[in-house]
Amino acid sequence: MNSGAAAVVVVEKLHDGLNHLMQNAQELGAEGASDYIAAVVDDTYYLPALTAQSIGPSTFRGYEAEQKASVVAAYRAFVVSNYLSRFGKPLPISFETVGSSAGPRGSVVVETQLVRKSGEPVQLVYVVATTKDGTTGIADVQYNGVSEAARRRSELSSLARQGADVLADALNKKAAQIAVDAE
Repeated sequence: MNSGAAAVVVVEKLHDGLNHLMQNAQELGAEGASDYIAAVVDDTYYLPALTAQSIGPSTFRGYEAEQKASVVAAYRAFVVSNYLSRFGKPLPISFETVGSSAGPRGSVVVETQLVRKSGEPVQLVYVVATTKDGTTGIADVQYNGVSEAARRRSELSSLARQGADVLADALNKKAAQIAVDAE
């Protein structure tokens, strides 16, 4: 399978997971829904790359291995909480893959739309990277042309410079607050 096709498969796996979450969150219960979407995120995202882009690559590179792991785990919790809050209930939406093309630094850009029952579709563009070991995963998402990683960097970079522990703690608190607000 070529890299473009592999990237499309990854994005469609995420969309299938989100559709399943929307349809089954109530039956899964809070913990089951969280576990389910966390597994989907683990299977479709390249979280170290997304985390690095979201806090600043040079800051991320400066962390020790344990610190990187802690920050990536906290960012994962943040991503999972966001998906639960946005898609943890039935919604009148669907996802549509539009196409794929070569992206920056060997990545593949997968263009999709979130189609709403009413209103204009939301453009979702996924930047999918392949790691040195051949793993393919989402490294950034753009909503209507705005990079999620760049948007997050503006709010997280100052925390990241204060240290990995400060950043991980802040991300875990944000994830917990999103979960509370979604209930």
